[in-house]
Amino acid sequence: MMLPFQVFVAVYELKNFTRAAERLYLTQPAVSGHIQQLESTFGVQLFTRSPRKVVPTAAGEALYARAKRLLAEYDAMVAELERFQASLLGPLHIGASLTVGESVLPRLIGGFARRYPRVDIEVTVGNTEEIVEKVAVGALDVGFVEGRVERAGVERRPWLRDTLALLVAPGDPLADQAEIPVSDLKDRTWIVREHGSGTRAFVERFFAEFGLSPRRRLVFSSNTAVKEAVMSGLGVSLLSRFAARREIAHGELLARPIAGADLARSFDLVWRTGAHTPRAEALFSYARSWAEEADEEGVEERQGERGAAADGERPRA
Repeated sequence: MMLPFQVFVAVYELKNFTRAAERLYLTQPAVSGHIQQLESTFGVQLFTRSPRKVVPTAAGEALYARAKRLLAEYDAMVAELERFQASLLGPLHIGASLTVGESVLPRLIGGFARRYPRVDIEVTVGNTEEIVEKVAVGALDVGFVEGRVERAGVERRPWLRDTLALLVAPGDPLADQAEIPVSDLKDRTWIVREHGSGTRAFVERFFAEFGLSPRRRLVFSSNTAVKEAVMSGLGVSLLSRFAARREIAHGELLARPIAGADLARSFDLVWRTGAHTPRAEALFSYARSWAEEADEEGVEERQGERGAAADGERPRA
């Protein structure tokens, strides 16, 4: 890319094609070819040649100072990129709440790892409170969580849209309804996540908003256990569509909207204030691009589900 200008500078400074070729470890015909290329490109003669000496023309004199600055800038750019590349070598400690860690993050990390093969990735999965606390004390470089973040020294940014759905078993009395009135949920057993979970916090806010006080709650500390409990007919649950995507697609669980309830939320990126590393910055950038594509796909899926429900069919995800 810069070789023709390097050749020009060498010829200008040495006033000799042979010595310029020796400096750059090129053949003399190659040096002559690069000078001819520049002269042809710019439509000017850069040197007058004689058997004894090479003399820069006025155009050559004008080009020399600019070529030197160009090569210096190029060298600085290469050095900067090499330093950046070196900074992308090493560990990256990522935390994720359970829903994100089990249902979303593996797909994100797969693409990121292929793009940055020299970054060593370690993922910790826990509930939202656990991940935020580990980010706050510096045990994790970045976290992906699903609950509200109110922790000093931790910053957050909305990352990916999510929607919860009421999950019921195919044989449940609610299965035949396209939309569930809140009144039909008052006497049901609810399968819920543990305290500290972002999903549990969302469900508790939902209960408070609609004045629900479930007669019985069964608490499980994993999404897998929650889904199994619902499939076994133990009760109903609110869970992320990401977390229940496969079971809904296979007809093992049915996802139903709740009349008048806004079940949308966001997964958030969290990090310790002032503690960005180049590896974390690379992940932020990749995650934002990835989320834009995932959001578009998710919107299409949810539109398809609403259409199916309106036709009396089982929603699909």
